Amino acid sequence: AELVWTRGTTEAINLVASSWGMDTLGDGDEILLSSLEHHSNIV
Repeated sequence: AELVWTRGTTEAINLVASSWGMDTLGDGDEILLSSLEHHSNIV
């Protein structure tokens, strides 16, 4: 397991999106969100 420190939530979400998301998601893939998601979490 790894622990990565970031300066805040926005930086952490952007890090996940750019590292995991770019390698894992492809054309035609979909991400499901609930109405409970805060709008700031949508990258």
